[in-house]
Amino acid sequence: MSLTAADKIEIQELVARYNRAVDSRDAEAWADTFTEDGVFESMRVGTHRGRAELVRFAEWFWTSDECAPWRGGQHWATNFIIEGDGDHASLFCYHIMFMPASPDEVNAVIMAAHDDLLAKVNGSWRFTRRKVVPWPPTERQDRP
Repeated sequence: MSLTAADKIEIQELVARYNRAVDSRDAEAWADTFTEDGVFESMRVGTHRGRAELVRFAEWFWTSDECAPWRGGQHWATNFIIEGDGDHASLFCYHIMFMPASPDEVNAVIMAAHDDLLAKVNGSWRFTRRKVVPWPPTERQDRP
């Protein structure tokens, strides 16, 4: 069975909940967007597996000096390609991070993509793997 329009909308809302949670410093809500054994993978901040590790990572992200340049802005996602079979899905989307530069200006500070895997758990979509892919790619590739 292919994904329904309702599935695709729910997956887009999952991305919005993920972004709102990371931008508002809500580690529990951020981890809730993943399955219990979910994985977050990023070349900049490493790979983090399972709920407890995801929560620790989110808390570290909001307190470490290393991540200070990425706090206080907004994560935006666009150009969704969602494919799947009803209980499992893949998602590709672009990712842009905006930071305030002044009261009247913002700067885009990160341009990346997501190459994600999802599963429907107890009737709700969750990330099984959320992978941040640098953009533009360093080599030609059909899909990250």
